[in-house]
Amino acid sequence: MKLYRFFKEKPYTLLSLYWFVQIAWYQVALRFSLFGNEIIMIPFNSIDNLIPFCELFIIPYVLWYPYILFVNVYLARNGSKKEYMYLALMTIIGMVICLGGNTIFPTQIIRDESLIENLGRSNLLTKFTAFIYSCDTPPRLVFPSMHVYGSVVLAAAMLRCKATKLWINIASVTLCVLICLSTMFIKQHSVIDFASALLLFTVLHIGYIIVLKIKNKTSPQ
Repeated sequence: MKLYRFFKEKPYTLLSLYWFVQIAWYQVALRFSLFGNEIIMIPFNSIDNLIPFCELFIIPYVLWYPYILFVNVYLARNGSKKEYMYLALMTIIGMVICLGGNTIFPTQIIRDESLIENLGRSNLLTKFTAFIYSCDTPPRLVFPSMHVYGSVVLAAAMLRCKATKLWINIASVTLCVLICLSTMFIKQHSVIDFASALLLFTVLHIGYIIVLKIKNKTSPQ
């Protein structure tokens, strides 16, 4: 009943349910080429080859999921409608672009699948990374990186929330940076995927601000 009253008071927070659509859509697009287009292969470039594999980054990589949950719950409880709508709309629009593009033109990373076996070391984190690889081999639907785009949106939304304490914002931005870097250090994404996600965020963020300013000017005072 408390949850019902919460959503009744803040019905706009129901937009967070889009994540269930995202998960279902991603799983379908991962398994089926809905439009019959060939997979676009993205090779690692010279910059990628300069980035060493580091299994420590598997930790922030998987923390992306609780990060999503935390920010959505935090802003739903503490943020204003305007602050939450930034999170919701930037998430939905960006993810639809990322996943929509990959549904029509699926992308895939060309990765050395024997990478972990040839490391010359074995520990809990390399084994966990190998498990992640086994669930996502080869990495598909990678361009732009949804891990990177989603993380930047989460951090930006927290920074826009006036109720957020400084130490929480510092932790949020730090985690965002680590998650973004993790995509390249565990070889789940290329620098191209990383850069394109940042570009997408920049374009959508500027667009959001422009639309908001126009709306404020045209709204009756």
